[in-house]
Amino acid sequence: MSSTQTRKADHLRICLEEDVQFRQMTNGFERYRFTHYCLPELDFSEIDITTTFLGKSLNAPLLISSMTGGTEKQKRLTIDWQKLPKLIN
Repeated sequence: MSSTQTRKADHLRICLEEDVQFRQMTNGFERYRFTHYCLPELDFSEIDITTTFLGKSLNAPLLISSMTGGTEKQKRLTIDWQKLPKLIN
């Protein structure tokens, strides 16, 4: 394994196995505070959050962050992440 591959493999291993700062994954919304506006007249059945991305229809917007390659394990993880939207749509 090259030094770059070793570094990337170590990064993945450390995040999975060691006590790192951000052990809990979040969606980032804890950084924002929204003013509540009650909408009692809103008909939730009329809300449509479907979207189209790269010609594919999704039931809801989806964000998958980047994953770097470099090792066979990371390649497999990236491939698994690519399959996720099909599983939940």
